[in-house]
Amino acid sequence: MAGPITTPLTTLLGIQHPIVGGGARKTNHDYTNGKLEELIDITIESGAVLFVSAVGVPPKHVIDRLHKAGILVMNMVGHPKHAVKALDLGVDIGAVGVWVGTRFVASAEAGCSEQHKEEVVSCGYDETDRTLVLSGRPLRLKLNDYIRDWHSRPQEIKELCDKGVVPIEKDFDDGKDVDLPHLMGQVAGSIKKVQPAGEIVQEMVQEAVSMLQLGGSYLSGGKSRL
Repeated sequence: MAGPITTPLTTLLGIQHPIVGGGARKTNHDYTNGKLEELIDITIESGAVLFVSAVGVPPKHVIDRLHKAGILVMNMVGHPKHAVKALDLGVDIGAVGVWVGTRFVASAEAGCSEQHKEEVVSCGYDETDRTLVLSGRPLRLKLNDYIRDWHSRPQEIKELCDKGVVPIEKDFDDGKDVDLPHLMGQVAGSIKKVQPAGEIVQEMVQEAVSMLQLGGSYLSGGKSRL
């Protein structure tokens, strides 16, 4: 078993390895249904040590509330301008850990369906694609006929999104049949089995340790023969 990898993140959060699991959803839809403040109360009262936003930069007053409660605030960003905005509002940003989504979907403890897990395991490298259909913002999923049909009409997707209408929600409103796709990243092509989360973490750490040791071997300081 690999020993712990220590970084500033593990020290700050009191965790053994700098590996954090995250959801795969990015969207401009308010999934809190107007209950953001209530959810922040619950986050604070539950004793959380880390809050991560994947749906844009949190409002400044939310970041301040979390910081006052001693909770670190981190942010997923898809463009340099988002990182700048996050920093300006006081989000804690670093590069001393890894944010893992899809691999933990194919874990024994994941709360998704068994079908979702098997879809990840069976997915090839060329079977995923980015889409705006599910949320109006880019996310990656395993292609199915429903998404392929939408992707054959890119102009319609653009027109709907420009009006703030999420394509899949229009189908729901119109009473159409929707074959919901499964969310996952391209890394699904490397995942071959469902495993307990602990085993997944240990494998990641062992592989990281091996690569770090290999990298360190290049800095041995030996004299050049040339």
